[in-house]
Amino acid sequence: MHSLASVVHSHSTAASHHEPGALRTFRGEAKSARPSHPLETTLLIVVAAYLCFLPWALGTMYVWGQSIAFGLAVAGFALSVMKRKYEASISPTGASFNLIMWPRLVRFPVFWLGLGFLAYIAIGGFNPAYYYNSDIRGWWLTTGTPVKWLPAGIEAPFAGMNAWRVLLVYSGIWLLACAIWVGFTRRSTVVTLLTIVVTNGTVLAVIGILQRVTEAKKVLWCISKPGLTFVSTLLYKNHAGAYFNLIVAASCVLMAWHFLRASRRMQRSSPAPIFAFCAIIGTLLVFLSNSRTAAILLAGFILMLAIGYLVWLLTGKSEAQNRIVGLLVPGCFAVLMIVACQFLNVENSLRRIERLFKEDQVQSVEWRTLARKATFRMAEDNPVYGWGAGSFRHVFPAYQRDYPMIYQRGKRVLRWEYAHNDYAQGFAELGVVGLLFPASMLGYWMVSFIRRGVLWRIPMLIGVAGLGLTMVHSWVDFQAHNPAVLGTWCLLWVIYGRWMQLEPAE
Repeated sequence: MHSLASVVHSHSTAASHHEPGALRTFRGEAKSARPSHPLETTLLIVVAAYLCFLPWALGTMYVWGQSIAFGLAVAGFALSVMKRKYEASISPTGASFNLIMWPRLVRFPVFWLGLGFLAYIAIGGFNPAYYYNSDIRGWWLTTGTPVKWLPAGIEAPFAGMNAWRVLLVYSGIWLLACAIWVGFTRRSTVVTLLTIVVTNGTVLAVIGILQRVTEAKKVLWCISKPGLTFVSTLLYKNHAGAYFNLIVAASCVLMAWHFLRASRRMQRSSPAPIFAFCAIIGTLLVFLSNSRTAAILLAGFILMLAIGYLVWLLTGKSEAQNRIVGLLVPGCFAVLMIVACQFLNVENSLRRIERLFKEDQVQSVEWRTLARKATFRMAEDNPVYGWGAGSFRHVFPAYQRDYPMIYQRGKRVLRWEYAHNDYAQGFAELGVVGLLFPASMLGYWMVSFIRRGVLWRIPMLIGVAGLGLTMVHSWVDFQAHNPAVLGTWCLLWVIYGRWMQLEPAE
């Protein structure tokens, strides 16, 4: 039996001994790596299917999509913990051996933190403090008799929203996070997965651009969703903006990694320009989406990248000729993007965004500010355990009525399913105790990234900055309640973390 750590170490050592010379690398004659284990390849297919499915299934906002995604997650987790028998032909050590996977799982802090988080949500589901009731007159809540020292929740219809619906989404993400961490033993597998995610996102971005050009009134020109500001296959423009910001950042990660790798190996070409093109396509869609916050965040991200690139280029050790080429290439892409913006009439989209800033202050700013205040009041009445996962839309009306502007419009009572602030809603639903679990997981990743030198790994630093965009965006919207955005965001942390672990710092 072998441990995973020893196999990875021996694989890295073997790779260093057989590193081709500069001349062979330049000619593209480097020795090909051994094939991945069949179980790892199958796991890659399942994880890629999950991440690609999330946005295609209308953001996985409906039960049918969430159920399919959960099934894929269960399959991926099962594949990741299966014992692997390595034959000599695919063994990194050149000898046959069996690899037991579960020891790595039990050493993964996110496994235990996630398990505790899911258990916390489940306890609230089993311990209802209120019951949802409805008839032809409407709906109302009746008081239950929960165990007071345990987290409590609300017993409500699954299709509407309750703790079990939340558990369905969160558990799938947790299972696949563990599957990636345990089941991926090669850097090439991680890079391939991220490449698939970026490719899928770019295809969706092209579809979104075509929908804008053709002024499509239906999702994919065939699915009617009246009243929704859909972009590509995502039903809400701000969710689309957040998702494609993640895709743009991931494209930049691959672009930077391939560029730096080719420079170190003195290779004549690399896929970096392809991923730069993917980033441009994603950027165009974000600006066409009319998502103000997403566009502003992405503009800041691009500015940060441009400044960082210029500093790196001018202070680096590359030759003067390479510096000139390094300036010309992004210049050409900038010209390409300007031409594309003119062709797609992005200027009109930016004008619409500016007009929305001026004309839509009440609904977009004041309403959300009041909703945030009401949500924090809701949280203050149950700060320790919260009202229970999935409870917001059932409890919020009691606090909403204290703010007439967000309670009623004419004779119609406004229904708020989300607070448009993930931090406020998370506090209200989960309480301080519940928030400790995701906060601890985020803290684990941050500490892990810093310990692995993320500040000196340019591609990974770009990736973390891209993840930060979603965190900022969540202050003014409900990104954490869209499974496509949340699932992609969570699993990108695992992908980047596993990548850094499998690739020694250089």
